[in-house]
Amino acid sequence: MTGDPQFSNIPLITAFLKAFSRAYLGSQSKDGETTPEDKLPADMEELIPVEVQKKMRELFVSYFETASKTLVKGQMVSTKLVPF
Repeated sequence: MTGDPQFSNIPLITAFLKAFSRAYLGSQSKDGETTPEDKLPADMEELIPVEVQKKMRELFVSYFETASKTLVKGQMVSTKLVPF
């Protein structure tokens, strides 16, 4: 993902996260509390270890932060070049 200067992987990563976010990132609650839907049944365990989930989450967050900074910077430059 780090070798993606044009950020062409954003649609692919977004689709991946929509389909597999629970398995690879764990439960995602905005306020830090898990809801009944987020909890696994008692006889099941996480597919991906929690340590790996944390690293994956950091990887995706870093990628999207870098992409947003780069895209915003590109918009700032392009608006300065085009007169209104």
